[in-house]
Amino acid sequence: MRSRLVLDASRTVSRRKLLLRTATAAGGLLAAPAVFAQQCKPTPADILGPFYRGGAPARAKLAEAGDAGEALVVSGTVYAPDCRTPLAGALLDVWQADSKGLYDIDKPSNLTEREQFRMRGRLLTDAQGRYEIETILPGRYPIPPGFPGLEKYAGQMRPAHIHFIVMHPMFGPLTTQLYFKGDPYLGRDPWAKPALAIDLDAKSAGGAMRRQGVFNIVLAAP
Repeated sequence: MRSRLVLDASRTVSRRKLLLRTATAAGGLLAAPAVFAQQCKPTPADILGPFYRGGAPARAKLAEAGDAGEALVVSGTVYAPDCRTPLAGALLDVWQADSKGLYDIDKPSNLTEREQFRMRGRLLTDAQGRYEIETILPGRYPIPPGFPGLEKYAGQMRPAHIHFIVMHPMFGPLTTQLYFKGDPYLGRDPWAKPALAIDLDAKSAGGAMRRQGVFNIVLAAP
């Protein structure tokens, strides 16, 4: 009789443990979408900067043969506001300084420049929302004096960065910049945000070394 009571009590405890574990697992599954929703945020915006030029050529290779600098490949996926749906046909307008920190114009654009486009390109994401650009690691540079709206920052060194404008028929547009983790000027820059800085890996390709990084972009709802 006593052994039967002990056995029944043991079964009751085991059932309670099973129910508790089941409830905990179910609660975790129900909480997962909420946690994901909290983590899903649009890519932060950044300033356009004074060196934007419209009408860049359609190309994914920004650096040309003979351009000095460390080879860099940046790839990623452009997502809808849910952070899950890739956006095919999103337009990326990308531009940067060369390895010496120089753009192809040295004054704010007035839309009449006849200089050849350098370190600039426009491209579309593929059917899976993916893009890839080939370029070189951009150089840092001090903010020149006399630029409207930037007078108080004159002389301040900007960290290495690449500019992006991302457009889609249903979402965006987004104007932002890509930075690189470990840059000593990141923490001093008035515009750089940690969420916009990526890691770079060194890889060998065709007998040459190049840097590679991933920059995924989430567009905001209209």
